[in-house]
Amino acid sequence: MPTPLRHGQPLLVSRLALPVAVLLAALCGLPSPAAAAEQPDVSAEALATGPAQLAPQTGGDGAGIPRRRRFRRRRRKPSFNAEMAREGEQELQRSVRVFQQRYLVKTGRVELQGGGSVGFGDSLMNHTALEVAAFYHINESWALGISGAKWSGEESERFKRVQSDFGLFPERSVLQAGGFLEAQWSPVFAKFTTFGLGIVQFDAFLSGGGGVVRTLNTEDLKAAFSVGGGIRLHVLRWLTLSFDLKDMMHFETFQRGDELMHRVFAGMRLGFWIPPTFTYQYER
Repeated sequence: MPTPLRHGQPLLVSRLALPVAVLLAALCGLPSPAAAAEQPDVSAEALATGPAQLAPQTGGDGAGIPRRRRFRRRRRKPSFNAEMAREGEQELQRSVRVFQQRYLVKTGRVELQGGGSVGFGDSLMNHTALEVAAFYHINESWALGISGAKWSGEESERFKRVQSDFGLFPERSVLQAGGFLEAQWSPVFAKFTTFGLGIVQFDAFLSGGGGVVRTLNTEDLKAAFSVGGGIRLHVLRWLTLSFDLKDMMHFETFQRGDELMHRVFAGMRLGFWIPPTFTYQYER
């Protein structure tokens, strides 16, 4: 026979039911009865009006349920890797130095020259010369060679005036021929533009050497020395045009004794390279 329900037992059950329901709702993820009671009642009329009417409104003081968030597409910022690559490329361009290869390679080649020169500075004689030379270029700066000259001289106007005005016949020194062993040093290699028509390559050089000369005063050979400098224009890869200024010194025998003579010559020569062509050691 079942035990009769005592007085006060239903009250105890009703008190325990609400906490147990809340605990079960929390464990199962369901809204609790208290939270469900606080949710606004959505009627069929509100559903018919559309989603815009269902959006909760916030109060003036910011209380209440927040509005629905709108998701906007964010603008993509420049890639950090692309910026680093661009900066690296600029730095590389600043650090790389490009060196243009020489227009003419002289190392190991022979230059044959032919031309002439005109003397000045001698008050009694005017000399002109035909000259030939051959130079072997050890490298781009140094060259060794031999040169020879055949001079012809004539009396100057001053010599003729002294002879006619004073009846004197001054002593003079007339050059005949000579040969020299020379060295050239080219410390400068550059180029310039000819008014937009083209680019001319050139190198400047200093020269010096020694040899012998013969004059009409005596038949013996006289030791001579020369120093000078000039510029060599590279017209073509096988052709050059040189301009030089040279001071040739030698002792001449006069009746009053030996005297050091300075012969200054300005010359022009054409140069031909052997072999006429060349190849670069490294490609461009």
